[in-house]
Order: sequence, then structure tokens, then C-alpha cells
Amino acid sequence: MNRQVAKYSIIRFQPFTETEEFANVGVVLYSPTSQKLSFKLRSAKESGRICQFFDPLDKQIYTHSLKIIRDELERIQAYSQEVEKAKGEYIYTELIRQREGIIQYSPSRVLLTENIKNTIDDLFQRYVHRSFTRREGFEEKMKKRIKTLLRDSSLLSKNFVLDAEIGNEEIYKVTFPFVNQQENLAIKPIHFKHNQPKLLIEHGLTWLTKIQQLKRHGFIQPNRVLFAFQPPEQEKDILLNAFQDIKEQIEESGIIMRDINDTEQIMHFVQQTKK
Repeated sequence: MNRQVAKYSIIRFQPFTETEEFANVGVVLYSPTSQKLSFKLRSAKESGRICQFFDPLDKQIYTHSLKIIRDELERIQAYSQEVEKAKGEYIYTELIRQREGIIQYSPSRVLLTENIKNTIDDLFQRYVHRSFTRREGFEEKMKKRIKTLLRDSSLLSKNFVLDAEIGNEEIYKVTFPFVNQQENLAIKPIHFKHNQPKLLIEHGLTWLTKIQQLKRHGFIQPNRVLFAFQPPEQEKDILLNAFQDIKEQIEESGIIMRDINDTEQIMHFVQQTKK
């Protein structure tokens, strides 16, 4: 896929103009090529950390502000698709123009992108969830390996999206690192390199329970989920016994378990179609 130029701005929540303090709550991105305006915002339910930072702050001020900006962005998003290219860029420029108000926008920035959805997800994780501050762990490294595998096979931009949700806000939802929304497939890298059997088992049970809940509400079948795993390093000890126990439980539920190094079997999973 050809790369295209895009412009983006960080959406900021600034309830007290006197202090000039703000919290990043979203990202808006405009692609002149496709004339598409995209955005991603924090959920209004994620109010605890924001309100604590701006204490004292009425929660309703935050939730109401997010609703207003979401409604405005959805309206502008639809309108930008109906106007000519020059006007579309003007709409984006006017949207992020500095003005008084609780919601502010950072100066516009430019980047090259191959996939708008993946790019805005990456920007959101970086500027809103500060992903750059987290030390890269086992599962982040595993995620990079699968991402490279999908990209090299041209499946990343064509079939899979990054950090996508399965389920819905009203009932139950889970975010997976890789989701094929058309085929309803999900991949979750999961490591079992814990130093205690209890931690290893609990980690596996956490994700097993999430899949069981999604199945219960009809969002996905367990055999449409792949856990790409890393086992304990020891070949014979209580950690390995714990791993074999939780692996058996996960597989009994129907979830597919494949070693992260078994690229052939992982590719077999990602290339399947609905049954």
C-alpha cells in the first residue's frame, strides 16, 4: 500500500484556563488524499484519572465536554466527505484553530501513513495512554513478531487491524492486539514466563475468562481466537506443570494455542475463513 501524507492534532482537555494545565484526551487526523477526517477519543467512563488530576473537578464537566466534542467531530467527519478537497483541508484547519474553551487542539503535525486506522490507534496510544513510558515486556515483543509476520504476508493492512475491540460498551468488550473484523478472528500474544505458578495460572485464567464472556454474549467463538504463547523456560519444574495445566484448560474451551515460534501454524490460523 502506498504511503500518504496526513495531518494530525492532539485533542486536549483544559478545564482551568488560569493554570494552563491540560490532559490529552484524543487525536484527530486528516488525510488530504482520501479527504477523510478521523478521530479517536477517550471514553467518558474513563473519568477517574482525569478528574483526580484536575481535583476539584465535577465529573459532569468532563463527560459533557467529551460528548460535545464527539458530536462535533462526527458531524464534521460526515461533512468533510461531501465537500471538495480544498474545503476539506480548510475544515480541518478551522477545527484545530486556537480559541477559548475547555477543549483545545495542539498545533498540526505531519506524518506519512499506510493505514489511517492503525496510525490513529498508534497516535492515541502514544499521546493519550503514553505507551512510550512502558518498558517493553514479553508480550510487547511477541506482538512485534506477529505484526512483522502479518505485514510480511500483506495481511496486516489488508485483513487485520491493531488494538481493535470485540464486543460493545453496553454488554462486554475486550481489546485484542490483532483482529480480522471481516472473518471475526482475534490474536492475543500471551506469555507464561512467570516466576510463580500462581501468577502464571492467573494470567491464563484472566484471558480464558474474557473469551468465555465474549462467547456467552455471542461476540466470538473460542475457535476464532488464537493465543500465541511463550512457555516457561524450565523444562521440568512446578512452573512447567502449571503451564501445562492452564494450557489444557484453555484448549478445552476451544481457544487455539500455538507457540510463538510456530509461524506455520500461526499463518494457518490467520488465513482461514469463516466456517
